[in-house]
Formats: sequence, structure tokens, C-alpha cells
Amino acid sequence: MKERETSIDLPPPRPPKSGSQSQLLWVLITCIALAGGIAGGIWLGKKNARAKAPVVEQSTSPTIEKSLAEARLAVSRGNWNKAGQIYESVLKTHPGNLEAKASLPLVKKRLEEANGNIVVTSEPEGAKVTIAGRQSMTTPAEIKKLPVGKTEVRIEMQGFEPVVKTVAVVDKQTTLLPKISLQKSVGNIELVSEPRGIDFKIIKPASSGSDDLGDVIEIGKTPAKVESLAAGEYRVLMSAEGWPDYSQLVKVEHNRSASVSAVFARGGVNIVSDPVGAEVWASLGQGQMAKRGVTPLTLSDLPPGRHHVELRYRDWAPIKRTVEVTGNVTQNLEFAWKRSMVTFSSDPDGAAVYHNNRRIGSSVSVTPFIMEVPEGDYLFEARHNGLMKVTNAAYIEGSQSNQVHFPFAYGSVSIETDPPGAAVVANGIPIGRTPLRKPVVSPGQYSYTLSKENYKTASLSGIVEPGSQLAFNTKLATDTIPVVNRNFINGLGQQMIWFENLGGWVADTEMTQETYERLMKENPSDFKDPKHPVDSVSWYDATRCCDKLTVFERGLGNVPEGYHYRLPSDGEWSEFAGDANLTNAISSAYKKYRSSQPVGSAAPNSYGLYDIRGNVAEWVLDWYSQQILNLAEKEGAVVRQEWVGTERKVLRGGSWLRSTQVTLEKSYRRGGRPSEKDGNDIGFRVVLMPQ
Repeated sequence: MKERETSIDLPPPRPPKSGSQSQLLWVLITCIALAGGIAGGIWLGKKNARAKAPVVEQSTSPTIEKSLAEARLAVSRGNWNKAGQIYESVLKTHPGNLEAKASLPLVKKRLEEANGNIVVTSEPEGAKVTIAGRQSMTTPAEIKKLPVGKTEVRIEMQGFEPVVKTVAVVDKQTTLLPKISLQKSVGNIELVSEPRGIDFKIIKPASSGSDDLGDVIEIGKTPAKVESLAAGEYRVLMSAEGWPDYSQLVKVEHNRSASVSAVFARGGVNIVSDPVGAEVWASLGQGQMAKRGVTPLTLSDLPPGRHHVELRYRDWAPIKRTVEVTGNVTQNLEFAWKRSMVTFSSDPDGAAVYHNNRRIGSSVSVTPFIMEVPEGDYLFEARHNGLMKVTNAAYIEGSQSNQVHFPFAYGSVSIETDPPGAAVVANGIPIGRTPLRKPVVSPGQYSYTLSKENYKTASLSGIVEPGSQLAFNTKLATDTIPVVNRNFINGLGQQMIWFENLGGWVADTEMTQETYERLMKENPSDFKDPKHPVDSVSWYDATRCCDKLTVFERGLGNVPEGYHYRLPSDGEWSEFAGDANLTNAISSAYKKYRSSQPVGSAAPNSYGLYDIRGNVAEWVLDWYSQQILNLAEKEGAVVRQEWVGTERKVLRGGSWLRSTQVTLEKSYRRGGRPSEKDGNDIGFRVVLMPQ
């Protein structure tokens, strides 16, 4: 650090106090010496004049007089340093000046007896302070009775750059140095290794030159450069699995980089197996066994030493070996199992085979299948859904074909009805419709319930013997209770709600896209989602869809005589709308929607019908006529006279797109041309009514 100088002048003289008599005495002595010097000069001048000898006059130039006056003023103020400097300057240019010659010795004598103090502070505190290479203290420090004049002050602390300052000590004064801010002394350590990626630690030893571990300063992987380390000694450790730790003591100096490098020589192993694809497990040195890959496999960069290698394949007995690895050498290892091709079969087919509770083959392998199995004794177990497990103890001989067979105890069940299509339920679980055949069932007692709309429920039961078939052939009796009196689910999964006063059924939801597409083989919707209502559908397309649904359901026998599917009339819609309200309805009245939502997202009305208000507006049969207008007006709805007679069909129920109270009123009738297909908020609901 560059040395700096600090010079502080003495303050002006103060009124004499107790303790300042010595200084006053020196001022008087100096003044007497000054007067004596002046008087001596005058006397010599007169004496030389009487002797009529040549006169040598003392210089009285203005410059000299000004300097002498400044020196006298400095003496009167006690500024002995300044006075001495002036007198020395005068004598250099005028060696014969009597005033300077008489006063300078006295000033020097005074300077020898003068002393002052210095106060030193630092950040951080506790720094060592050395004055002129002698006195030592720690900050904050006050060094007393120092000789007057310039002196060197050195401030130093471990881990920080030392600071040296030159300070002027002033008589009877305490000089306060500005607080010294110590700068940390830092350097760097660069770490490299071969190969790269070796773990390292940098540790600060407990004491200089000690091997005792201290604080861990840095952890990482090579290559790395660790910067801003405090100057001093550090222990660098590098470690790799299978090698002893590499250790080096490094000295870090200010603004310099120390370097540490290490080389870890490695070997390798090439592993092949028959069959290929075996898992390779290995322990590196004293490490745990871990999966390293599958054959063929090369394990490179292995540390020298003894390693354990184990090959695992399916549920075969593993092959184990120990290999000695040396640096820069790659060895070849071959593994092979003695094995045989085994055919696994069962009666019936479709069984999964296990050994030691582990499935043989892939996760989808079922009998019959063929696979390789190592030679040895086995206890196999076959499992088939619904059947008792079967075991088979077998010895598999190598180098020849083997067969393992599993005979299960089972029978079969067949159920036929007249007419067909009856739903079959076993233990409360639907299992299909007649005619139904279950070719593989476990021996035992079985009971079934048969049901079909318009027919009475039938119950069947019997015992299945191993190797035999339990066959049922039943004629269903017609149900005298009219089916029109209860709700039902049609062949497309639509819940149909019975309305006594309408004499028919109403679908509980709007027509979904998946149902529409199943019937019409297309989906015109703008917002495509199977569970959303179909949208962008014209009145004509909605009517055609109802006709196709009628044909479809008649084919299943689900349409009562004289009934068909169609769109509801305006009056029917008003009837089944019931108490439907806008609370949580799919509309933009209270929450802005960007599309329709899945049917049934909001609560139903008291009849169990969903989305009567909102989601998509629903086509009805009626034209927007004067009769419709009068009816809507009577119910308090806003009407559009200009729509009357314009070939517009009526839409009911509002939609996700509507937000005004007018268009969302239950009594509001919206008009739309029957060929209109671009309404992404328009759909329909079906009813099943008498023709």
C-alpha cells in the first residue's frame, strides 16, 4: 500500500494555564536570545566604525526580514517545528545572520524536549499498531509521549493488507488519525484433475502448518477456480470412488493464484452375455452393488482394484464374478447360462405363469407361450381369472425341449332367452345381454337375473361341475305393467324422464356431441367436446337426428308402440321447464363464458332436467307465429313482431352467450331460421311422445 503523509500544525497560543509554565519560559529565553543577537550586532557595528575598519553590514533585505518575523511569530505561538524550519532556511542563504544563529540551537533544544500523542482507530478493531518499528498496541490505541516530528505508523491484521502512514507529532497535542479501513487480503486456488469431475474440498486448517482438519471452505468438482480466499494456508482434498484421497497444503497470497492438479488413472471392463440384455450389477471398490446397464456393456473409468460383478436375467439364478482392474487396461468378460426352451400350456388357455411369485415372460405373456429357462428344479404356478391356482413341479434339462402343462378345474355357462337382448345380472353386477356364453367358470353354484323392458324379470340358478356346461334357455313372459309409467335409459345412454301430464318422456340433458355423432356420423359443433351439447346444428338436422334415434331405438325394442322421438313443442317446453332458474346456469349473466360447458354442469330443476336455462338454446317444433307472440307477451316476455311470418322456428331457454335478463327469461322466445347452422349457442333436447 502506498505510504501517505499527514502534517498537522500547532494551534494558536492559548492563555497560560497551570502546566504551561515551561513553554512560556522557553518563549522568554528565546526572546532574550533574539534581543541579545540584535544588540550584539549593533555594538559590533559601532566598534568597527570607531576603528574606521571596513563595515560588513548584516543583510536586512525585505525577504529575510519577513522570514525572521514569521519565525518570531511561530516561537510566540509555540510552533517550534515551523520556527526551526524557517531559521534553517535563513542560515542556508545567509550563514552570518546573528538572529538565526542565536535562536536555532534554542529551538532545537526545545524540540528535543517536546512530545505529543497519536490516537489510531481501525475497521475492524484489534489491528496491531507499530510506531517507528518499536511501540506496539492494538486498535483502538492512544500512543503517548512521542517525539515531535514526523513518525511512521504501521497498522496490520492477519488476513488484511497492512497500512503505513507518516504522521507529524505536534508538541502537547493529540493527533487523531482518520479511521483506517483495512482491506482483506485475498487470492485464488485453481483445481484441475484427470479425469475431470473429481470431488474436492478446500479446508482451512486449525493452525498454520497443521494437518488437523478445520473448517470446510468450499466443496465442488474439478475443474474449478475458487476465488476471494483470505491469504493463508489451506488443505485441498480430492477424492474419487476407489482411490485414496489426494491431499495438498496450499499457501494463498494476496492477488495471486495457487494451483492444484491430480491424475487418477483408470481401467475398464467389456462385458458380454448369452443371452444379451442381462442386467449388469457391480460394486466399485468398497461401494454398494448397483445396476450399471445391460449387456453388451463397457464399464470404463474404473478405479484400480478388485470389483464384484453380477449378471441378472429375468428370474434366472445370477452369475457372479470378481475382477481385478488395473490402470489403463480394459478386460473382456463373458457370461453364459445353460438353458432350455420350455413350452408352457394350460387348459383353458390364457393362464399367467409364476416362479417364486414372479411372473415368467412379459407382463402380457399367457399360455400357451415359449421361453428360455435355465437348467434346474422349478415349482411353477399358473393363475387364471376366476379359477383355482395350479402348481407344477418340474426339472428343466439343458440343451433339449421341455413342456410344462397346467390343467385347471372349470366348466362353462350359456344363457339364451326368447326374445334375445335380456340384461343378465350376477350378484348385482351386469355381465352382458343374451345370448350370453361364459366358456370358463370355476365349479360351483351360480345364480342369474334376467330383465328386459316390457317383460317380466326371470331368475336362474344351477351348479357348474368340472368339465361340464350349465345351459339355460328361457322364454321371457310379457310384462303387463306399462313401461310408460317409469323413467328409463335408452340404448344411447340417455336418461328419459316420464311426464304424466305430457304422456311421454323428456331427455334429462341436451343432446351431446358424442350421441349426435353416433347417430349422424358427423359433428358440426364449434366447441368440440364429447360431453358438451352439440351446437351449430340447424332445425332440420335436429329433426333428422330425432328420426334416426327413433329407428335406432326401435331396433333395440326400446320404443313403445305408437311413440317416436322428436323435438318438443313450445307448450311442452314450457311445461317441463318447471322451476328452472338462472342460479349457477351456464349463461353470461353473472359469469362470462367463452363456450358451452359439459351437459349437467349446473343443478337440475325439480323434475331432474339439466340446462333448461343456459348452455345452448333449444329448438322446438313451433314457428314464430302470432299465436306464439301473443303467448309470450301474455307471460311478460319481450317479443319481436317483425319475426312473425318470417319462417323462423322458436328457440327456448337462453344460452351460454346470453347475458341480458330479457333473453334469459324463461318465457322469452328467440326466433331462428330452420336452416341456420352457424349458431354456436344453438342445440336441442329430444322428447319421446305419442305420434
